[in-house]
Amino acid sequence: MGERIARTNSTKIHHVNLRECFELSYKEPFSIDVNQILAKIDSPLLLSTSLTLKPRISDESKIDKVEVVVIVVVMEVVVVEVVEVVVVVVVVVVVVVVVAVLISFFIHYINRFREFVFVTQRKCVATEQRH
Repeated sequence: MGERIARTNSTKIHHVNLRECFELSYKEPFSIDVNQILAKIDSPLLLSTSLTLKPRISDESKIDKVEVVVIVVVMEVVVVEVVEVVVVVVVVVVVVVVVAVLISFFIHYINRFREFVFVTQRKCVATEQRH
């Protein structure tokens, strides 16, 4: 129920120690699917991904770390809750209308009171002039 604003072309470089990440022992060789690596990387809403693996070799026989360069076309979602915005706008409008109505009533009754005082004074003056 929100509006989505997308930003694209975000490049993220992650250094993943595969043995630690997947709790692999250092004795045995391993093979890991690219999707498993991507699943371990924290990245919001992967729409399309280009993944390059650059091995960092500590031992010639073992690849322990890979540099995972994820070029992501990402929708980093900024959700503006339309409902909340509408509620705030409605509340502000209602408050403004109520204040305007109260001010107009106040002005109206002040004018009526002034007329009443003016008419009463004229009646008093007319009564005094008769006597």
